[in-house]
Amino acid sequence: MRSQVPISTMVDLNRLELNLIIANYSRIERDDWALNNVVSGFWRLYVQSSPGAFVIAGSQPTLLQPGRIYLIPAGVKFSAGTEIGMDHFYIHFEILGLYGLVMREWFSDVVVLQESFPLDNWLNQIIERHHQGLPADMVAEAQMRAVIYSALVQYLLTVPRERIEESLKFALTLEPVMPAVRYIESHIAEAMTNAVLASQCAMSEGHFIRKFQACIGQSPVQYIQSRRVQQATHALLHTDRSLAVIAAEAGFGSSPYFNRIFARLTGLSPAKFRKTRRQTST
Repeated sequence: MRSQVPISTMVDLNRLELNLIIANYSRIERDDWALNNVVSGFWRLYVQSSPGAFVIAGSQPTLLQPGRIYLIPAGVKFSAGTEIGMDHFYIHFEILGLYGLVMREWFSDVVVLQESFPLDNWLNQIIERHHQGLPADMVAEAQMRAVIYSALVQYLLTVPRERIEESLKFALTLEPVMPAVRYIESHIAEAMTNAVLASQCAMSEGHFIRKFQACIGQSPVQYIQSRRVQQATHALLHTDRSLAVIAAEAGFGSSPYFNRIFARLTGLSPAKFRKTRRQTST
């Protein structure tokens, strides 16, 4: 008789909130694709057209084989480069919500995916669209999401069941404050108070602040600031919008406040970050 997996120990994909940031097909050269000790708040999916590129996480270099899919999880410090010029396809994405907070327990290094016909076929179609300069549509976005979900599942099948169950138990301890986390994600450009966030969780303000700190490891204000800076980072790297517009879209009340918080959390002003870090945005 076929065994059944208890629902309580399964990864509920309804809780896995996937945010596509950018997908692009570009040419990289030895002199302009040199990433040193980069730590991103988003995930990267890489596919190269030729041998010669590499990623180093920890002390182990990973040589990127042409046509293979590689994942670099959020929070992993890495360096990368190439010995020759080549075509380079990449997708940047975020995993938000409950699983975004625990997946770093499962993904702590560069992930090399095994060859898979459906996965490779979808990816080749996506790359061909980008190569032809065709605009993204609903089908292309669905294919990208399917590739990412499939890549995550392929890796998770190699993770010991005990490790996943342990992480999921930890995830359940975060449930009381997840309504506030979801509210923050969907209202990032708006002013928010602890009282409003506490009401989302049906808690008193004082109890909510203590619970949020215990669950997330940051105060609500610190978490909001870090998420706003992360959103601003994406816009600085991938758009030409003005600093004032980016500040407003990320929920910072004024440009001076944006500059101060951004510099405190990244060590660079927004303008300097844009100028010096665009080479690490692929």
